[in-house]
Amino acid sequence: MPLIHDPPTSSGTGNPVNGMATKPPNDLTVQDIPHHNKHFYYDDLSVADPGTIRLIAIQPGLFTDALVCGLHTKPSLLHQRQHAFDALSYSWSEEPGWKSITLNQHNDFRIGKSLFSALRRLRHRENERWVWSDQICINQANVEEKNTQVSMMGDVYGCADSVYVWLGSCGNTNRAAGEEEVESCHAHVLHDDGTVDFPVKKGLHVVQLCEARIDDKSQWWWRMWIVQEFALAKAVRVMIGPHTFTSMVAVVAALEKSWIDLEPDHVSRNMTKRQWQALPDRKARRQAYLKLLFLHNVRTQRIWLGANLKYLLFHTAEQYAGVPKDKIYGLVSLIDRQQSGFTLEVQYQKSDEEVYTDVTEYLLRRENSLDVLGQTPPPWMDTATWAQQSTSYDKLKCCAGGGVVANVRREGARLLVHGIRLCSVTSVLEWKTYYIIVKENDETSTVCVEDIRDGIIKTYSHQDEEVDASDRLGTMMLRWLEDFYLQKKKEQCLPTYASVDHTEQFARSITADSYLYKSTNTNAKKMAATNVFAPYLSGFMEHKKTWEFRCEALISRTNRAFFTTDAGLCGVAASTAIRTGDIVVVLAGASMPLILRPTAEVDDGGDLSYQLLGECFMSGVMHVFL
Repeated sequence: MPLIHDPPTSSGTGNPVNGMATKPPNDLTVQDIPHHNKHFYYDDLSVADPGTIRLIAIQPGLFTDALVCGLHTKPSLLHQRQHAFDALSYSWSEEPGWKSITLNQHNDFRIGKSLFSALRRLRHRENERWVWSDQICINQANVEEKNTQVSMMGDVYGCADSVYVWLGSCGNTNRAAGEEEVESCHAHVLHDDGTVDFPVKKGLHVVQLCEARIDDKSQWWWRMWIVQEFALAKAVRVMIGPHTFTSMVAVVAALEKSWIDLEPDHVSRNMTKRQWQALPDRKARRQAYLKLLFLHNVRTQRIWLGANLKYLLFHTAEQYAGVPKDKIYGLVSLIDRQQSGFTLEVQYQKSDEEVYTDVTEYLLRRENSLDVLGQTPPPWMDTATWAQQSTSYDKLKCCAGGGVVANVRREGARLLVHGIRLCSVTSVLEWKTYYIIVKENDETSTVCVEDIRDGIIKTYSHQDEEVDASDRLGTMMLRWLEDFYLQKKKEQCLPTYASVDHTEQFARSITADSYLYKSTNTNAKKMAATNVFAPYLSGFMEHKKTWEFRCEALISRTNRAFFTTDAGLCGVAASTAIRTGDIVVVLAGASMPLILRPTAEVDDGGDLSYQLLGECFMSGVMHVFL
């Protein structure tokens, strides 16, 4: 097939343009590759007809042959559909480094190793293969083109005949560093119905289909972009090395067998069950398996259809994006703009801060409440605000309780709202499975569970109670937390608005008043005043000694932090990122207290800026949120 454009003559050195200076291969970074590759593009799709994209024509060849491709511009393809093609969904940085391919008869177009492996597996032996891949089909060095093409990515994946998901090399074909992947696999037998046999073992282990690496957010199931790529596809094919699965159900079943069913348990490893469950490789496989289940549900149940941005942000909060603003841009194609009123356009020339502020302002206007900030606090949200220095009951009640956000104001990349400061955080405790992390005065210390179990940590507030033999560890941890709070409370003055007994306040905060929600038909927030709570006090104090209470406490501590304040109050924060010096505030339009972190930035009026960390529960003040 002829080229769409006449390419410039080559210098004969592997460079596509005469005289183009390139860095030595070892010095070329990921950021340099788009600049290196931009000379291969001879048209600008930012000014092309709507629906125009490029397609890769993978030339036929054997597995070990050099990868040769053509890049062709297809005018209005997404609107007129004059050519069949498949789309590729993969991880850009699954394998570090880059590989060189021939593109439009010129050598040295550079791509990531993961994309190289995927294209080589997609290549037919005898026929040309037409594929769309963002790394090649979009000129990554042209910001305007990138804006228009990324905006159309949802249409690309929706129009493709099939979306091929590349999960990486299988465990048997993946070689040591510096060695090439081999073509065939003899450790896994893939049947026509999608089931897999594992005839080869290495010691106690079967040869895994693919690897789930520890804390590696570059793997396919963690990427932000794959959510829309997978959800919008008409048909999905999943590749793991030489194996191709025709359904996600078959992939999930095969990986469950590889990662979970055939994995040696704690007995085989001569470990306790808790030690076995805490192994990093087991955690990595479990996390990856759960992510695959989530993505399968997204696709089969179409839970994103008609959803607003708040819903999508909540369900994709853990997805990873190398470019921070892609946490938003990766969802654009899934948003019903007409239904949601969402008008944000893809503009990579905007800073991350501008994009996040645009989204935050949209969420506040649409929800008419600040609750969206506390309920789904994105990791990027550095929303600017101010807090008035007042703890007056009248002002506090007037400010709290949700309602319309009447005074949200935009100033550049900042959003301003009214609020009242309650107190400052003086210490933070994060309850892990085996230890407690204590943050105080910019210092961090660790209390090991074994120390608590052996009685090295003394407790004073519960000497009249016996330690529950069925959960001695959890009971001792709760006692240590409460004693820590009581000790800190003695060092601070009791505020006028905290009318609840201190031991009761601790217990109610640690479980976020779950007992009251279950025991009464009255909103538990109305129970914070002692005179209202008094009839339920005896039952609550008995409840505090139960196994159910300890379960509630453990659940409330998962991915959360316990904290004490300079006002003598304690609370449970939705974020483990809080530290001493953060402040607890009530903001107009929020139905829960929020935690803010003062920044060094001060506006023209002398007001500080704050970073939002999320909401919290703090018994003793919850009754103002009526």
